[in-house]
Amino acid sequence: MNFWGFTPAFFKFARSEFEAFVKDKGNDLKAELYIPLVVNTLVRSGRAAVKVLPSEDRWFGVTYREDKRRVMLRCPSSSQPADIRRRSDSQPIQFIDKPGTFPI
Repeated sequence: MNFWGFTPAFFKFARSEFEAFVKDKGNDLKAELYIPLVVNTLVRSGRAAVKVLPSEDRWFGVTYREDKRRVMLRCPSSSQPADIRRRSDSQPIQFIDKPGTFPI
């Protein structure tokens, strides 16, 4: 399971990638624009770096309506998600400040 956090600068680039995707695949209702591929484009071009934050939490998916009961049974009501915004090391995407890159 991937959980991404981005700085505002990412969305400018993602918008242009999305516009190109719609232009190319706009009529294909099953086409998907994968976020990891957008991130990979930035990383390979040297315009961004990704920081992985480890977690000891267990992931389980909620994709279908039928999943809800199983998930509700496994999540006690007192369970609260961690607030990653308070962590000092929680900047998953860090844009590199050099000519031609996005500002932070």
